[in-house]
Amino acid sequence: MTSGLTFGKKLRRLRQNNELTQEQLALILKNTQSSIVRYEKGHGVPDLDTLKLIADYFNISIDYLVDRSPLKENATDIERIINETINELEAENTLMFMKNGKMDDEMSRLLKATIKGSITLINNLKK
Repeated sequence: MTSGLTFGKKLRRLRQNNELTQEQLALILKNTQSSIVRYEKGHGVPDLDTLKLIADYFNISIDYLVDRSPLKENATDIERIINETINELEAENTLMFMKNGKMDDEMSRLLKATIKGSITLINNLKK
């Protein structure tokens, strides 16, 4: 599942969706603000250790960050896909029920259940 977004655009959206400044994200990642600016502008990709920190902090996979799809989906992958999908939906800010670019906990829970059910259905139909 590739999104067509560059690493830099994904990083910027993740940072903005979590209401972080570039300076705050740099501190979290034990990096410099100029590195964050460079990544967001598409001038390089961080090393593997930094990619792991980003993935862990935002609860996403490195595969998502570098636009590579996993070969096999298990329960953990499905949760990751759900979280990534919700992050992308929030980043697009197109959902009618969102307020100030965020959705409430109940709506998030319902959306996650719907996405999980859809993934399960698709996987069952593939068999």
